[in-house]
Amino acid sequence: MRQIMKTTYRIVLAALVVIFLATGYVARRGVAAHEEEISTQRNRQVLAVPVGTQLASANLEAPGDVDLRPLESLLSVVTNLRQHYVEQLTPRDETNMTYDALAAMLGSLEEPNTRFIRPAQRKVISDAMNGEFHGIGASLYTRQVKDGKFTDEHLIVIALMPGGPAEKSGLKPGDDIRAINGKAVLSYDPYRRLNEIMEKKPTNIAEHNDWKKRFEAEKERVDNGMSIIDAEDLLTGEDEKKLELTVLPAAKTTEITVTVQPKSFTLEAVTSSIERGDCGYLKINCFCNQTPEAFADAMRKLSAGGPKGLVLDLRNVSGGSMESALQVAKWFAPGKTMATLLKSRGRKSAVQIPRLPSDQPWTRPVVVLVNRGTARTPEVLASALKENGVARLVGEKTYGDFVQTTLIDQIDGSAVLMTTGKYLTSRGGNYSNIGLPVDAAVARGSSGDAQLAEAVKLMNSAGSRS
Repeated sequence: MRQIMKTTYRIVLAALVVIFLATGYVARRGVAAHEEEISTQRNRQVLAVPVGTQLASANLEAPGDVDLRPLESLLSVVTNLRQHYVEQLTPRDETNMTYDALAAMLGSLEEPNTRFIRPAQRKVISDAMNGEFHGIGASLYTRQVKDGKFTDEHLIVIALMPGGPAEKSGLKPGDDIRAINGKAVLSYDPYRRLNEIMEKKPTNIAEHNDWKKRFEAEKERVDNGMSIIDAEDLLTGEDEKKLELTVLPAAKTTEITVTVQPKSFTLEAVTSSIERGDCGYLKINCFCNQTPEAFADAMRKLSAGGPKGLVLDLRNVSGGSMESALQVAKWFAPGKTMATLLKSRGRKSAVQIPRLPSDQPWTRPVVVLVNRGTARTPEVLASALKENGVARLVGEKTYGDFVQTTLIDQIDGSAVLMTTGKYLTSRGGNYSNIGLPVDAAVARGSSGDAQLAEAVKLMNSAGSRS
């Protein structure tokens, strides 16, 4: 009975959260116009997290009218539960139930970029703003995979951070993480297959034995598994206990086991060098708070050396701060359009690249390296450089995740992450779930860097821009 009451309490609390949010929206409708300018300025703050997230002010634009009458009875239930539930609930109980309710409410949308962030995970995101990372050192995305009649969510490795635990362990981009320490990584609705098994009733003893085995195996998998959100938090959190991952490599049919030792590490935002004698090479490892200054320093040093052109390497970079990307773009296409942002209720706005205040923009040839690990923020940057006539793209088609996510901080240190927009390229191209095509396709080689070699070759054959 206690478990039933707890479940009910979680559901009702989730509805109560909706009431509070909706009430706040309605109350703000009268001042929305006054707050719009303040909100715009505050929204300039952005986070350098793997999912490519901007930090929102509390002053989001109000939606249309919200009918609260269907929720009044639920509010009454919450009040009575607080006053009359037979067992005393501790503050810890209420905190855990509230967090579970929020997680369930947002998880019901079955959209990986919209979810509840607990305080510990929010700290991890804050650390990433400063180039300090935790966990296995990999960018992870939730991808929907069709398996028979079902479409399940899978946890996929998109990119590996240079020198991180994942890279050292042998994990590869495209790896599908099926289990952690023997616990299956479950989709948003882990009971789909159980329900299917239960619906197919056996008609004889032989069928019954097979049915029972399948049912018990699936039930054990679900009972002992972990949610896909918990799995991602474990792989990117501060816990440094060794993990054993069951992985299905891309384009393979046999699972393998990979052992990885999570740790905390710092990632240098930008590195640079001279390749092949007179070719400048600049690698962006993350779009964080340090990226604009580090990129500017690298550009000034490279410019002073008089290289013939520049190779900008955006391979295996996932997410990060759009503001940092704009600060990079201004060195090549100041004052141009970065992208068009599509927002809720049919709104859209142009994302403009700022002008370069004192330095001269780069006018020599540029080639940008991208691959399947290039996702979200760097995809938008690559598309802007290509469509504004700055650069040609070499490597592999990008991941195809042109979305904007916003992080809304709560007073207790938690946060709500949600998808708030989708990017079109500066010319109106929609590459979401498709990926940005390249001008010269070069597959990853087993030895050497064929993609970089092709980029240098292409750059040497290009002329300067006016």
